[in-house]
Amino acid sequence: MNAITFRIMESMEDLIETEDLQCLVWGMTKEHTLGAGTIRLMIHIGGLLIGAWDGDKLVGFSVGSPGKREG
Repeated sequence: MNAITFRIMESMEDLIETEDLQCLVWGMTKEHTLGAGTIRLMIHIGGLLIGAWDGDKLVGFSVGSPGKREG
């Protein structure tokens, strides 16, 4: 096992890979995942997607987007 590395994910290939990982982990179809298009929009409005890699294999990710509360 390699050391886990982390990096910001931005390419469409990266985003599609998050869909594949969700399908594998949760046993769902792509139409039930947080889709690449939605994640792309989240990044566009200031969000961040960080991937966890074991060598060249994506093993986890975290995504978040900014929001406002009460104005």
